[in-house]
Amino acid sequence: GTLKDTKLCSTSMVDLRLVSRAKYENRTGMEWLCTSTRVPPPDLLTPQPDEQVLIDAEYVLPELGQHAISVKLNGDYLLRVKTSSAEADFRIELRRRGKVLGKGVGALEYSVVEGT
Repeated sequence: GTLKDTKLCSTSMVDLRLVSRAKYENRTGMEWLCTSTRVPPPDLLTPQPDEQVLIDAEYVLPELGQHAISVKLNGDYLLRVKTSSAEADFRIELRRRGKVLGKGVGALEYSVVEGT
């Protein structure tokens, strides 16, 4: 059960990284943390109903200079994506089974109906 005075709102941050021992065999944990402050952006987002996803951090991009993030949705939704950055440009494409449903540069709003 939950306590009566428990609040469900908080500002939290979790930094969880798994790295093979072989890759950082001769480094201490502190050395690794100090040299590995940036991680790649996520590959997949699976927001739950009425959940807002905010990606607000400094990420390292692959050498190609681009990265794709897939969003998995189940059901009917109004999908709204807004991006901003002083150092990057964003191209947004909404696809289902390879078919492009919507495109945007910096922003996209689309009504997603299950089965379309």
